[in-house]
Amino acid sequence: DLPLGELAAAFAALPVFPLFDTAYFIVSVLYLKYEPGYLMNERAEQIVHEF
Repeated sequence: DLPLGELAAAFAALPVFPLFDTAYFIVSVLYLKYEPGYLMNERAEQIVHEF
């Protein structure tokens, strides 16, 4: 049975911030990919659809 302070310190020591940064990056890329009108020409659109 851990005291609350030790439990909070254990959670604070976990490396979760890279996980949140990666998830934010993925969501941002997906948002930009499906945002209507963000591409200026058809060639850029073809490049995006190849990936």
